[in-house]
Amino acid sequence: MLNPRSRAAARDVRNAHKLHQTVLSLTCPPELGDNARQTSATLHRLETTRDNHVLLVQSLTQPDPERLPSNYGAVATKPMDNLVGQLDTGVRVRYRLRATPVRYNGHKPIIQPGEDPLDWWTQRAPSRGLELHTTHITHTGTITGRKNPDAPRIVHRYAQYEGTATITDRDTALQAITHGIGRGRAYGLGLLSVALLKTE
Repeated sequence: MLNPRSRAAARDVRNAHKLHQTVLSLTCPPELGDNARQTSATLHRLETTRDNHVLLVQSLTQPDPERLPSNYGAVATKPMDNLVGQLDTGVRVRYRLRATPVRYNGHKPIIQPGEDPLDWWTQRAPSRGLELHTTHITHTGTITGRKNPDAPRIVHRYAQYEGTATITDRDTALQAITHGIGRGRAYGLGLLSVALLKTE
């Protein structure tokens, strides 16, 4: 949970690029080089409630909270080994995904006016090893930031999807969970969070 009194945390909440840099400082030692985010499979999602901001970070590398700005927030880590060990073909899960629902005109990503962003996810989930049972959009929004004051503005419109699904292909689903889905993964999009669906 981010410290509401931290200037660095407040800066990161306002600027997706600054948050991206802070997340990489947490999970990526310098020796990983220029492609550190991809090498470490670092993904994050900033979840906001009325009272606070919670930053979820997932990575193949061990995070080092000492690299965060002073008083940035409270840090808790949890290995995913137990969850991953229980995920298999046929297992039912609850999921959450914040992603930017874009299609391509050549190499240019576009969002068609009036297009239902729900279709974007329902059409892609099967190729990510999931059969959706329920899915709904909990909210939509825009992530923005700048690398520096003179740089072009970074803009990613997103939808947050939540629901239940069955894993149809374990390896494919784990690939999506580990490496994310869609564009904007450096800026807080694409993290597919899952939890085992409890049966009655």
